[in-house]
Amino acid sequence: MIFWSENLNEKLIKLIDATEEKITGIRKKVQDIALSNQNKVLDAFRKHHLSDAHFAKWL
Repeated sequence: MIFWSENLNEKLIKLIDATEEKITGIRKKVQDIALSNQNKVLDAFRKHHLSDAHFAKWL
């Protein structure tokens, strides 16, 4: 198996790892917001009795 980091400088790999650690909290907040917004959209679909069929093209 080939890993993306195989050909990268060790210093760069450490910088990437440190950066990923720093943004973990932000990434979690963004994911929570996205899931909340998705839930709002799905609730609106249910409230107005919409389904994916309403968005399908008629052939």
